[in-house]
Parts: sequence; C-alpha cells; structure tokens
Amino acid sequence: EMQRSLVGSEMCIRDRLWPKKMADRDGFWLPFINSLADESQRIFQLITLFDNDGQVGFFSVDNVKLLLVLFTWLLASSNRKLRDITSKAMIEVLKVNFELCEYLLRKFENVNDPYIIQRLYAIIFGASVKRVDNFEEEFQSLAEFVYLSIFNKETVYPDILLRDYARLIIERFLFEFPSVKLEIEKSKILPPYNSDPVSYTHLT
Repeated sequence: EMQRSLVGSEMCIRDRLWPKKMADRDGFWLPFINSLADESQRIFQLITLFDNDGQVGFFSVDNVKLLLVLFTWLLASSNRKLRDITSKAMIEVLKVNFELCEYLLRKFENVNDPYIIQRLYAIIFGASVKRVDNFEEEFQSLAEFVYLSIFNKETVYPDILLRDYARLIIERFLFEFPSVKLEIEKSKILPPYNSDPVSYTHLT
C-alpha cells in the first residue's frame, strides 16, 4: 500500500508540479501542503517518524528516492513548522543514505523555486555533517557536483544562503579529507562572487 501511494505521488508530482511556473504551482500546491502540518495527517506522521528515527530499512532504495522527492517538494511550504520538520527528517534519512544527496541535487538542479533549492542545500550540508559513515567516494562526488553546479559558472546563483551552504559542503569535504585532491578551483568557491543582481520587479 505504501509503495502504491509513493508511486502515485511521484506520478502526480511529475505531471502536475514540474511543468508549472512557480506562481501557477503555488496557487494550488501551497494551500494543499500547508494543511498537512497536523498530527492527524498521515504524511505528517511519516515525516515525524523519520525525524525521530531516520531509519528507512524497510523501504527499497527506489521507495526512499520517491519519499525524498516528495519531501523535497514539501520544502516549498510557507508553513515553517512543516518546512522545518521535513528538513530535519530529510537530514535523518540522508545521513544514513548519504549517496542519495547527489541524486536529489541533480534531480532538483533546475527547479524553478528558490525556496526549495536553498533549503535543499541546507539539508545536504546537514547530512554531510551528520552522516553515519565515511562515504568518502560519495562525498567527493557530491562536493565536485556542487562545485560544478554552483561555482564553476560565469555567474554564480544569486542567493547568499545557498552559496554559503554549497561552499560549506565543499569545505567540509576538504577538512575531512585533506589528502584527496578535488577537481575544483578553490578560489571560485570563495566570495565575492560574480552574480547577477536580484530583480525585485515581481514584488511591485
């Protein structure tokens, strides 16, 4: 039953969320997910379970991926309680399933919602610090992907917090594995960055 539910959620996400512009998606998605921050809601119970434990041993890898994708879309919520507990639950899952950090960042690399991608980078940094095993190869691949995705570009993503989380992920790897040579140019991960100015015209 859980697997069918996750697969159904994934199909809904694929068909209804990804193709939409952020404003159009927020019109129906935010009211729905904001209502989920209640202990009577099954999804909230599931999030709380993973926040308290993080063990997903009874899920297949594919189902863990589906679950993390669903949780990532919940990060769009304007309900701070839901965003925060979902973030903590994701860190608990990813610290054990650390190889899925890069999978998530690749999956959402081009998502058109800055709230999602910013919080996702915060979660990945949290998982990097709390991971339960060495995961050296996975961590190296993650750090190099973050470098290529965020910093090795003509213009760096114009989000102060996201850039800090991205830099901290790379610096954490360099701190823990000083003898490993990353395929990066270290000066590029340090401010000041070459970023386009943020436009506020949509607020007026």
